[in-house]
Amino acid sequence: MILPDWSSLQKAKGGKLPHWTCNYAIYHVCFRLADSIPPEIQKRWNEEKKLYWNSDGTLKRFMDPDGYKRLKFLFSEKINACLDAGYGECLLKNPKAAGIVKEALGFFDGKRYRLHAWSIMPNHVHVIAEPLAGFELSKIIHSWKSFTANQINRELNRKGTLWQRETYDHIIRTEAEYRDQIDYVWNNPVKAGLRNCLRWRIEN
Repeated sequence: MILPDWSSLQKAKGGKLPHWTCNYAIYHVCFRLADSIPPEIQKRWNEEKKLYWNSDGTLKRFMDPDGYKRLKFLFSEKINACLDAGYGECLLKNPKAAGIVKEALGFFDGKRYRLHAWSIMPNHVHVIAEPLAGFELSKIIHSWKSFTANQINRELNRKGTLWQRETYDHIIRTEAEYRDQIDYVWNNPVKAGLRNCLRWRIEN
């Protein structure tokens, strides 16, 4: 694994969640269905997260181990536990809907990005991805969500918003964390007690 070039770290514009980018980064991305987290729970988390940002929108103590550990819990582990509880319609339980997501993830693998691992859960999707030179993570994610939303709505004969607007993305910082994140994505369906869930990972 090539480590991220932290000298190129910058905060992307827009969105309610922090979106950091840098050269040579591998990201853990999670995007979820619009009804996957109850509004009252999301509101409570948003209030807690505000404590970890400066007035100018930059992250407090980004490289501080204790601050980073707490942020990781708020932005990842706490949310994932809620997602695994299975709120919402869980449209991705439908094999046709899950298959559309699978095909979308793999379509530009090796051309715009490298996939390292992914799993499709009933109400959210985990992806470990590495954008290739000249391609932005935000545009890659937008293409996944836009294409799958249109195709799934057509397949399931539904209308309206499919995905939450915001997407969680996290820069993987070390080789040890990379292994942990790969294992998490691969084992997430098992942890949630699911069978026949679509998943894939690099074997290395």
